[in-house]
Amino acid sequence: MDAESKETPAASPAPAPVAATGAPGERGAKATALLSTLLGHLGVTAEVQAVESGDAITLRVTVTAGGEAVGLVEPRAPLWEPIAYLIGKMMTRDPERRCSVSLDTGGQTAIGAPLPAALVEEPDEELLKLGRFVAERAKQVGKVLVVGPMGSRERKAIHLAVKDVGGVTSRSEGEGAARRVLVVPDKLAPPPTQPDGV
Repeated sequence: MDAESKETPAASPAPAPVAATGAPGERGAKATALLSTLLGHLGVTAEVQAVESGDAITLRVTVTAGGEAVGLVEPRAPLWEPIAYLIGKMMTRDPERRCSVSLDTGGQTAIGAPLPAALVEEPDEELLKLGRFVAERAKQVGKVLVVGPMGSRERKAIHLAVKDVGGVTSRSEGEGAARRVLVVPDKLAPPPTQPDGV
């Protein structure tokens, strides 16, 4: 058997094309490429447009073909949630370049888009009280106070409460389950001084 008569194995089919539109920045382009690759491997043809706003990236997706086979066309399709989660995790592997990623699929589903008022979960009143108390205390003592670690919903409630109290700001810090809220007064107390000759 000579080299010319050998049969080569059939190549696996290429992922379906996904058109990327818009003019995203570097992070938006990376998120678009990740989503395009993932949808292509599912055999879905879609148009993807990245919209960047600060540390947030919204990927607007319009499925044009193949979505029926994998369940990506009905409203609030359950598969969009894990896809959004995977893209978000891949985009935030570098803590220096942390950003949030959401998917907006228009009439098909809306991950990361505002929910109707009837479906918005109100923050826990106890957490709001805690947030206000910590904010007032941080102003009184002039020091940064730490709340947590806690989950994202709890952190959000603390941030909302702190925003209502003037003279302080808040920010999240840490990774994963160790993420916590720092409440920072606008006027920090001066550091203690040591007596001369010590």
